[in-house]
Amino acid sequence: MKIVRPIEYVSTDGRRWPVPAETVVDGASIPSPFWSIVGGPFEGLYRAPSVVHDYYCEVRTRPSDDVHRVFHEAMLTAGVGKQRAWLMFQAVARFGPRWPAPRIDPRCEVVDENFDFELCARNSSKPRSTIPKIDDAALLQFSKDLEGSADPADLETLRSQIGAAR
Repeated sequence: MKIVRPIEYVSTDGRRWPVPAETVVDGASIPSPFWSIVGGPFEGLYRAPSVVHDYYCEVRTRPSDDVHRVFHEAMLTAGVGKQRAWLMFQAVARFGPRWPAPRIDPRCEVVDENFDFELCARNSSKPRSTIPKIDDAALLQFSKDLEGSADPADLETLRSQIGAAR
């Protein structure tokens, strides 16, 4: 999906999460086994949060833990239910990309009228990322770990997908 106009999410701590126009995102930062629960990443309430998450997973100018956390927060802001947002956050935290914290230009930590979008969206060399293995055993363990904190119907949907794609 190509973003035709810039978008921005402002997190509860006041940090800006701008995504520039002309950005292309593919939804890959949300592990595909979870699409059976939420639909595609560009549908409904997940669209804007997934665009922000995808963009920052690609450029890696913020720590991966922060990127995954803001995805959770943005989902709640967009109206995704608490249990579903928690499940999706846990999915990207466990199975989404990870990278070492980038070096951030100190000028990008202050968000005021002098904030330089271009500098702050791309101010460091991109660290290498890793993506944890997602296999049937990992998905089954994930569903067991979230029993009691995620919607049982969502966990059942996830379990029904285990092995289905192979």
